[in-house]
Amino acid sequence: MRKINLFILILIITLISDLYAKSLKCIKFGGNFSQILVNNSKGNLGVSFGIAKEWFISNRFTIGGELIFSTRRSQLKNKRILFYPGVISTHDIHCSFGYLELPILMKFYFPISNTLKIQLQAGPSFSFGIFNNSDAKYKPEGYSVNSGEYTNPDSLEYDYGEIFDPGPLWPSTVFSSFLGFNLGFGLNLLDYAFEFRYYYSKLHDVYTGSFLLDLDENYHTFHFLLGIRF
Repeated sequence: MRKINLFILILIITLISDLYAKSLKCIKFGGNFSQILVNNSKGNLGVSFGIAKEWFISNRFTIGGELIFSTRRSQLKNKRILFYPGVISTHDIHCSFGYLELPILMKFYFPISNTLKIQLQAGPSFSFGIFNNSDAKYKPEGYSVNSGEYTNPDSLEYDYGEIFDPGPLWPSTVFSSFLGFNLGFGLNLLDYAFEFRYYYSKLHDVYTGSFLLDLDENYHTFHFLLGIRF
């Protein structure tokens, strides 16, 4: 409910600002590099593109909103998964997600010349998972712990626990949306903007095609964007 009320408030502010403040629009596209910050993880490249709009509060300060689609990919190597008490096996988890991001950014502009400006930007972002193509590959060198009786899972050494086995009919989707934070800088040259942005968020439920995991890890993404303003 709080998220819905916040979204309605942002929408009202956007409509009012559009009536009274100078604004500009922008089309953005580029790539990103994302990685889960845990041991034995590997980052990968993805794509990002979308639209944005800014409202000028002053000549050097704007507040804007964006609608960005991004794919994020990363790998977790040699992770031990607890399937049920007493049984652990080792997998490589390949995470591949598609997100719809709604950043709300404050930007500060510092003119260098009549055609060149440096920008600093910061603000929150809402990310909504729209698809998930993750999978987990069993490692032959994995091991199983089975003493013949159920063991307290807290006494076993494992990285992640399976939430449940959803079965073959479970939809392949990302289960949780989340709030993250953006921090970045850029260069504006005439009607073009070159932006580098760091995005911090949390990664939660991941469906791997056969089982569901609650990873609950820090997820770091770096966006590289080219914007065309009009």
